[in-house]
Formats: sequence, structure tokens, C-alpha cells
Amino acid sequence: MASPKTNQPPAQPFQPHAQHLQPPAQYGQPITGQPGSMLVGTVQGHRDWNSGVFGCCDDVKLCFLTWFCYPCMVCQISKKLGDCPLMPFCVPGSEVVMRARVRTLGGIRGTVCNDCLTTTFCPFCTVCQMKREMDAMGI
Repeated sequence: MASPKTNQPPAQPFQPHAQHLQPPAQYGQPITGQPGSMLVGTVQGHRDWNSGVFGCCDDVKLCFLTWFCYPCMVCQISKKLGDCPLMPFCVPGSEVVMRARVRTLGGIRGTVCNDCLTTTFCPFCTVCQMKREMDAMGI
């Protein structure tokens, strides 16, 4: 069955008038920027690592645990950072991400480039350093 036709004129496209371009007076001034900032600390951090990359010999027990069970240590760090414990084996470059996250949480100075170089050329020492730092921060 055919639908009845109406005698309405076709809809006209919207034509803005001057009153549509200005906000109503009761609303006050329009917002032109973002209110406040979500930045908690500085971008570059405010302190250095508690121990150096090669300070792994300061904690011999941790050094041996990392040397003989590296996968266990990266899984433990990942879990303590709030990620899946198996993330280091599923995400390429996860050690760089974890190191950057530890730096960010601790307000530690550094760069992603430095994190990448450190985790690439000395992964065992880097994992020890991250673990020591997390212990010092109470994570």
C-alpha cells in the first residue's frame, strides 16, 4: 500500500544568522582554552635514580636472582607496575616501557632514548636497578 503524500514544502538548509553566531548573554564568556592542567610533576623529573645501572653488585641476592631467573624478575616487575605478569613476553620492547614507567612514577630524570639504550645493552643490570628503585619507592 502506498503511503499518503503530504503537502509540506521541502526542508530548507540551515542558514546561520548573526544571532546564532554569538553566545547568549546569560552564559558569559565562551571558554577558549583548557581549564587547569593534569600534569602532576615536571616532564624531566626532579631526582636521579637511587642507584646506578651498575650498582647491581650492591645487592648480591637480587643480582643472582636476576641473572639466573631473568624471566621471573621481569614478570614480577610488570605485575608490580599494574600490568599483566606475562606482558614482557607479549609486548616487544616492554622493558623500555617498564623502565619509563618506573621513572615516571618516581619522578626520575631521564629520556626514553636512554631507557632504550640501557635496556638493550645491559638488560640484567637495568632490571636490577628497576627492582631496587621500586623497593625504595614502596612499590
